Amino acid sequence: MKNDQTGEYELVVGNPQLLSAFVVVVLLCAAAFVMGYEVGQNTPRSAKAQADTTAPVVSQPATAPPAQPAETAPAQPAETNPPSGEAEKPVEPPPQPTTQPAREAPAAPAPAPPVPQAAAAPPGSYWQVAAYNRAADAQPIAQTLKDGNMPVVLRQGPDGLIHVLVGPYSDPASLSKARDALVSQFGIHDPIRK
Repeated sequence: MKNDQTGEYELVVGNPQLLSAFVVVVLLCAAAFVMGYEVGQNTPRSAKAQADTTAPVVSQPATAPPAQPAETAPAQPAETNPPSGEAEKPVEPPPQPTTQPAREAPAAPAPAPPVPQAAAAPPGSYWQVAAYNRAADAQPIAQTLKDGNMPVVLRQGPDGLIHVLVGPYSDPASLSKARDALVSQFGIHDPIRK
């Protein structure tokens, strides 16, 4: 808008212009972020950064002596004329000495309790209440059922899962009574008859 007295133009900025400027600034920031992310993803990581993220940090006691570099044996000269009929095998260089201290091996996980095989279960009818991939996962529910005076058997099924079975029951009345106990005492509403 032109000012009649001074001859200069005056700019009036309203809400639509402010909103448009805000949207443009947000879009520019988003574009800069996306480009930075892409550049970061396509940049190869240094060997030191990879070693820092993959190797666990293990502290050594203060009394441990510093590790000495290992001595390397002199390299064996490669055969220049391999015997006829044998292909040349590439010679691998000996391992290089390291100046990093030796790291302790992580502790081995506790062994899982043994699971009886299918042939070890006594004959009769069972209620299957659960199936797990590992015996360690099946142990808590089996112990809860045992604490509730239910006969429990862990058996590995043909599907490779550990089945938690309640039983055996030789007659239909005791089988039905056991199902009622599973529903009322333990909240297991859909046991499978085996």
